[in-house]
Amino acid sequence: MTNHQDRPDPSKSTTITLRSISVTKTFIPKNHRAHHQLESFPSKLELAMSEFFDACSALESVASSAQPPFSPENVTDWEQNISDIDSRIERLATEEAQLRKSKAIFYRLVNQSTLHAPITRLPYETLSHIFSLVVGYPACIISGYKRDLLLDIQQVCMKWRQTAIGNPYLWSHIDLRVGYTASPSPHMARRFQTSLNYSRGMTIQLHIDSPPFARESDLSEYISILKPHVKSLGCLEIAGSSCDTWARDIFQLCVEYGTPSSLETCILKSPGGVVAPGGSFNGLVDLSLSGRLSERQPDFCERSLAETLYNTPNLHTLRLINLWLCNRGDKLVEKIHLPCLRVLQLYDLSGPALELVHLLHPGSIELDVILGFSITCALSRLSALAPLLARSNVVSLTLHIYQRNQNIGLGRFLASTPRLRSLVLSNGDSIMSDMSRINQLEEFLRAEDSNTAQVQHLRSLCLINYALCSSDMDRLKHIVAATDLSLIGFSSCLWSSVSFPNSPRNPMQRDFKEWLESRIGEVVIHEKRIDMFNGEDVFLERFRRA
Repeated sequence: MTNHQDRPDPSKSTTITLRSISVTKTFIPKNHRAHHQLESFPSKLELAMSEFFDACSALESVASSAQPPFSPENVTDWEQNISDIDSRIERLATEEAQLRKSKAIFYRLVNQSTLHAPITRLPYETLSHIFSLVVGYPACIISGYKRDLLLDIQQVCMKWRQTAIGNPYLWSHIDLRVGYTASPSPHMARRFQTSLNYSRGMTIQLHIDSPPFARESDLSEYISILKPHVKSLGCLEIAGSSCDTWARDIFQLCVEYGTPSSLETCILKSPGGVVAPGGSFNGLVDLSLSGRLSERQPDFCERSLAETLYNTPNLHTLRLINLWLCNRGDKLVEKIHLPCLRVLQLYDLSGPALELVHLLHPGSIELDVILGFSITCALSRLSALAPLLARSNVVSLTLHIYQRNQNIGLGRFLASTPRLRSLVLSNGDSIMSDMSRINQLEEFLRAEDSNTAQVQHLRSLCLINYALCSSDMDRLKHIVAATDLSLIGFSSCLWSSVSFPNSPRNPMQRDFKEWLESRIGEVVIHEKRIDMFNGEDVFLERFRRA
C-alpha cells in the first residue's frame, strides 16, 4: 500500500516551481538587456563618430572658403546657425569629458572589477609569484609526504595547470624529507621525479632532511632519480645523521659525469668525514659545514676538512660552525690557499687539533670575518686567530664573545686588522649580567690618554646584547671623538634607567642618541633580537657593508 503522506503536494511543488521561474524571469531579461546594449554600443559609437567627422569636415570647408557663405538678406539666419553650431560644439566638449570618464569606468570594469576579473584571469606573472610562495612554505615534516601543494594547485583550472607546469622556477626548489615513515613512500619518489622533470634544466636547489633511521634502499632510489639531472644541481643542503652518506653519494655522482659540476652552494649539517673530490667542484663558491651542538664526538676529521678545502679553491664564502675536529694521521703542513674568499665564519671550532686555522691563507680580496667563541672555549685555542687576521685583508669583523672569555685579547685582534672599517661586538651572556658591560671597549679602540684611534679606518660600530650605563656612555663618547664613525648601532641593548629601562622615552637613551646624531651620520637603535650568525640579516649587513 502506498503511503499518501510521502507523496509531494502538487500545489506546493507548483508554488516552488513558480517561484523559481519568477526569479529566473526577473533575472534573465535584465542580463539580456545589458548584453544587447553592450552589443549595440560599437555600432552606435561608429555611427556617431562618422557623423561627427562629416560635420567637422563641412564646418572646416565653410570656414576656409574665400567667399562668405551668406548673402546680406539672410545674415540673421546664418548668425542663428553659427550660434547653434557653437552651442553644439560646447555640448560635444562636455560629452567628450563624459567619454573619458566612461573609458576609465570601462577600464576598471575589465581590469580591476572582482566580478569581471576572476582568479582564472590572473596574469601569468601574478600566478607564478603566488605559486612561488606556496612552494616556499615548508610542509609539515610528518604529513608533508602525503600532499604536495604545487601538485594540488594544478587541479583548479587549465590556466593554473599551464602556469604551474610551464614555470620551471617553481619546481627547481626541492625539499626532500626521507625516512619519516615506517615504509618507503612512493609518493615522495614520484614528487621528486616530477619536480626534476618540470625544472627543465633550470638550476636545482635540493634540500634533504634525513633522520638516523633512513634506509639505504631509499637513498639509492633517490640517487638514481637524481642522476640524469645532476648537471643542473646548483645548491645542495643536507641535514641529519645520514648527511655524510647522502653527500658522499651525490659527490660521487657528480664525479661520474666527468664534467665540472654546476654546484655553487653546499650546506652540510652533521657532515661526518665526507670529502669533496678534487677536479669536480671548481665552481663551488659557498661552503657551510656545521656539527652537532649537543654531542661531543668527532664531527669531522681535520684532514678530511683540509682535503675538501684543497679541492674547492674558488670559495667566496666559508662557514665552519660547531665542528669538533679530530686529528688522524700525519700533521698537516700544506697551506690552504683561498684567493677568492670574501666571507669567513669560524664559530666554536674545538677538539684536539686546530692546525687547520694555521693553514688558512685568504687572498688580498676584502674579507668579512665572523668569529664566535663558545662559553667553554679556552684562550689557548685562540692563539692562531690573530695571525690569520693579520695575513688577510679584513675590513669587517664580527665577534661573538661570552663574559667568561672577555679577556681574549681583543686589542691584539684589532691590531691585526689595520684596514678594518666595520666592527660588530655581540655579548653572548645574559643581558642582565653586571659583567656584560663594555668597560674595556674604550681602551680597545682608543690609544691610552690619546684622541687617536688604534683602528684608523673604522667607519661603523655595532653593539649587540649589552647592558649600557652612564659610564659606558662616557667611554663611547671618547671612542666617537677619536674615530671617524659614520654609522653606530645598538641591538637588543639594555639602557640602565630606573624609570624607563628599555624604552625610547628613556631620558638617558634619548639624550645619548641626540648627542650621537649631532656627531655621526646615522644612529640605529634596534630592539628586536637578531640571529648573530645569519649572514643575510639586514640589520647586520648594514654595518658589515658600511
